[in-house]
Amino acid sequence: MRLSDLTPFKWDKMFYFDYGITPSDRRRVVGIGFDTHELERQIVFLRGGRVVENEFLPTDIEKPIANQVVFATDEIDEPLSPFTCDDSAIFQATYDEFGTGIRFYFLRLVR
Repeated sequence: MRLSDLTPFKWDKMFYFDYGITPSDRRRVVGIGFDTHELERQIVFLRGGRVVENEFLPTDIEKPIANQVVFATDEIDEPLSPFTCDDSAIFQATYDEFGTGIRFYFLRLVR
């Protein structure tokens, strides 16, 4: 699956941040200023070096959120954050509950 095929807007770079990444580190990674908060998961989409979409995701630091999306790669079978990709990235989408009763979605970068 190509993430860019699922978004209703054009973008060329995406950044995902888990709740543990500080706002200053988020801005450093992206390289520009943008709205961000402490202890929230966030996805930022850029096009031509400008923010075109900035989403704060439901976050619970004590337990997973139903339908939470986690980014991973084949090399590392753990969540990645910060995670970045361009609009040509292809993911394998899977889900699991890991015995929690709460469904997680894994987007594993394959290319």
